[in-house]
Formats: sequence, C-alpha cells, structure tokens
Amino acid sequence: HEGKGYAYPDGTLTAFWPVGTSAFYAGGMALLGEGFRSAVCLNLAVFLLQVLALKGWATRLGHSLAQVNLVLWLFAVWPVGVQYSTIVASEMLFNALWMSALWLWPTTRQATGVWRVALPAALLVGAAYVRPTAMPLLVFMPLSAWLMHRSWQRSARDVLVALVVAAGLLAPWAIRNKTAVSDYVPVSTNFGPNLWMGNNPATQGGFMWLLPQEFPNEVERDRFYKKLAVDYIKADPAAFLRHGVKRAQQTFDRETIGVHWNLEGIRQSMGEAAVLPLKVLSTGYWFGLALLGVGGILARLISTRGLSLLRDPAYWGAFGLFLAIPLITLGMDRFHLALNPLLMLAVPWWLMPQRGE
Repeated sequence: HEGKGYAYPDGTLTAFWPVGTSAFYAGGMALLGEGFRSAVCLNLAVFLLQVLALKGWATRLGHSLAQVNLVLWLFAVWPVGVQYSTIVASEMLFNALWMSALWLWPTTRQATGVWRVALPAALLVGAAYVRPTAMPLLVFMPLSAWLMHRSWQRSARDVLVALVVAAGLLAPWAIRNKTAVSDYVPVSTNFGPNLWMGNNPATQGGFMWLLPQEFPNEVERDRFYKKLAVDYIKADPAAFLRHGVKRAQQTFDRETIGVHWNLEGIRQSMGEAAVLPLKVLSTGYWFGLALLGVGGILARLISTRGLSLLRDPAYWGAFGLFLAIPLITLGMDRFHLALNPLLMLAVPWWLMPQRGE
C-alpha cells in the first residue's frame, strides 16, 4: 500500500519469494480493508474452498457418503487448519488451489472443451505463484489423464492448452522480473538457496542462513547456490542420502508451525502454559493422521494389487511430488502440510473399506 510494489521494506524490488500469497492477501485487503479481520475473512474463504475441493475429490475417488464425511471431519478438526485462520501464510492457499485444480481436471472418456482444461490449468498456475512446486502438475495431469481416456491426441491437446495458459499467466510476472531482478524469472529466485540449505557440508536438513557474500542481483545468487548444491550432491551422493534423513526428520517429526506463528496471540490470550499442550495436540494429530493415512495407502495398494496407481494417477502423482520436494531440498514441518489432505483421503481405505477395496 506504500506504492513500492513487491519489494523489501527499503523499496528494493524482489522476486525471492513467490508473489502469489502477498498478491492474494493484498488484493483481498484492498477490497475488504486492511487489518486482522480481513485476513480472517480471506482465510475462511480459503478454508471453504479446501472443503469444496476435498469433498469433490473424495467423491471422484469413489468414496461413499460415509467415507466422504469421515474425510471432511478429519479436515474440520485438523488443529493446524484452525490455527491458520489467523495467519497470513502460503500453505492453506496453496492447498486450496492445487486441490481444486486436480479435482476439476477432466479425466473421463467423455469429450471435453478446451475451457475444461484451461480452468484447472489456471488454478495450477495460481498454485505455482504461491509455491513453484506445483509446476510439474501442469504436464503430469494431462499425461496421467490418458490412463483414463486413452487418447494420445487429447492428452497432447491438453498439454498444449496447459502450457499456453501457463505461459500467458506467467509472462507478465516474468517481464516484470526482467526489470526488477535482471532476468525473466517465471516465479521466484529462492530455489537455489533452498536446495543449498539442505545440501551442504554443514546442513542439519532445515533452514540455515546464507553465506555472507554479495551478489549483483537475486538471479546470480540463485544460480550460485544452486550450483553449490548440485556440485555437492554430485561429488558425494552418499552425503545427499545421509542428509535426506535429516531433511525427513525436519519435515515429519512434528506439526507445530501453526502454534509457532500464533505464539504472541496464544501467550496474550491463554498464557505461556498453553503453548506446549497446543504443540502436543497438533503433533499428536499429525502422527495419528500419518499412521491412519499410510495404513489406508497400504490397504488400497494391497486390495487393488497396485492397480489404484493407474486408476487414481492424480492422487499418487500429487502424493509423490509433495513427498519428494522436502526430501530433496530442505525440511520444515510446514512443508508436509500439502500431504495432510492426501492422507485424509486415504484414511477411509483402511477404516471404512467398501466392498472390493
């Protein structure tokens, strides 16, 4: 609102973090007014979009009404989902966008118009503006849909539509970045630093401060750290695997980010004594969901003899992608939040199996 654009407080233009989250909240507050209440309203809208997408996807996976209700109850009582209602952050917005895109992507044999692909493709680009990790889904989805409709012509058309939509929506930001950070950056310039944080001799698998070194611009910094990380992995693949254990620990050993980002409010309203129990509650839910969800995944694979990999390719592709990213780059507990809805969808396969599952 100060007219500096997407910039650091000193006015220096940046593309280090994806702009999508800031653009969403800034645009919403421009309509609703600045302040905490507007942020909560926007978060409630994101919550409702997640509910709609989760229900739609659960139905598309073949869940019965009782199974769908179980999935929605798991989502409704998710502690982090509640805690994020007061937080201006990317995780829930990202989930809402990619979940909506994969739910809406056409996979049936029935012929579909271009707009049926263009809409979910646009949602995936929106998700990529929040987190670039959604980008591979733009190609994966039309190719995986081939398993359902078996038309290479249609898959080729859908890939073309998705890429055209992506190019059209990413081009304005890339052109802006040519002036702001000296190159046509499609989304952000933080991949190199993130990859380096999880892949260097001193890493503990999670966040660490960058080296005290000056660069002419963000693009050169991104390239520098990416090269350092790639060279380190190539020189010592065993170290990459060893550090992968650290990245996994940093990602999956807790789910306290919602409490952490609400610390000030919790301390003011509930007192310091409430912090630890809330962290235990959130992490306990996470471990329970992980256990039930993995159990559901194994039950599904066993009951279908692995054929569900072909029947539900969007589910397995998204699960594999969001599992792999933090294991390759760096770990933080908030990086596993994209997996939570997928685990919720898997729970009924174990607890409430239908005949044939």
